[in-house]
Amino acid sequence: MSPRVSRFAAVGLLLVLVLALIFYGIVPLILAYGSNREEIASLEKRLHVMQTMLENESNIDEKLAELEGLYSQGDFFLNGNRAAIASANLRDLVNEFVKKSGGVLVSTQEYKAEPLNAAEAIGLRVQFKGETEHLVDLLHSLESSRPLLFVEKMTVTSSAARKRSVSRRRLSRRASSGSLTVKINVYGYIVTG
Repeated sequence: MSPRVSRFAAVGLLLVLVLALIFYGIVPLILAYGSNREEIASLEKRLHVMQTMLENESNIDEKLAELEGLYSQGDFFLNGNRAAIASANLRDLVNEFVKKSGGVLVSTQEYKAEPLNAAEAIGLRVQFKGETEHLVDLLHSLESSRPLLFVEKMTVTSSAARKRSVSRRRLSRRASSGSLTVKINVYGYIVTG
């Protein structure tokens, strides 16, 4: 080989060696440095969040306790670990609401309501007599109650409309008095799992 070709081969080999060093040595170091900087920035951000949480730990604990108090199972679900106990509790609760509204409870009967995934439905068919105001008060009590209660079906009839033998004049007078018979299906849930 001539000295000139040897020089070109040596320079070429040196150039390949330098490029290999750059691509396999320096570039990975630069990329690792860049990804480490991103990871460091992410960790610094997490550190800042954690420090802020530690500084506000007492406030966070107070808010958490308040939320746990608001959303405990006792607030949403009927009391009782068995269906019979929960049904009796629902019956007592509905009876209390009817009395408080001013209506007169005629009857209650259990029925099978549609369950949820982790909760069993306890249903109660309720019939009571009262005025329009009593119905409004009862519905308000059911809607704002804890545990949560739901109305599935409601039938409202005028007491006078059921008496077909009464003359039309008497019928219109009784209908205007507002006496109602209300049949309503109320249900709530107990936790089964």
